Amino acid sequence: MSNNMPLLLGYNTPQISNTFSIVARDKETGLMGVAVQSHYFSVAITVPWAEAGVGATATQAYGGVDFGPTIVSLLKDGHSSKKVLAKVLKTASRTQYRQIAIVDSKGEIAAFTGMSCTPEAGHCIGDAVSAQGNVMINDLVWPAIKNGYTSSTGKFAERLVNGLESGQKVGGDLRGQQSAAI
Repeated sequence: MSNNMPLLLGYNTPQISNTFSIVARDKETGLMGVAVQSHYFSVAITVPWAEAGVGATATQAYGGVDFGPTIVSLLKDGHSSKKVLAKVLKTASRTQYRQIAIVDSKGEIAAFTGMSCTPEAGHCIGDAVSAQGNVMINDLVWPAIKNGYTSSTGKFAERLVNGLESGQKVGGDLRGQQSAAI
């Protein structure tokens, strides 16, 4: 870990971003990305984080604004997604309200949905992909996102969007649509 970056600062000022998202790594190109859709205004400033060649993460529900940069920094220092998630969960407060998904440069996935996230909430993991959501109309959303991504063809970014569209088709965010990012 970098000596100049404090570990997990700022967790006493969380941003509530109930939403659905996908993190993935394309096996053929090695590209990694995150896509997100929410009723939360300006979801792009709190949920999606990525760095080329390093990894991607979605930090949502009761996410700390420092989660993304800290997760990317730990990945950059060579930690696997599973080790990064374990470190974040060990250090953060109120983990029962948090939802995090991480993909690293090797395609390893780590995901967590706290037991107190607002229903419907959950995640599902596939080969180099994780889909997650909270405050959803039903528990079909995150599996639909994963299946929409894995069953589509074309460019990586288009497949990420296909995943989000599939989640929306089965219900999406209970509160509706307002912002998205990729």
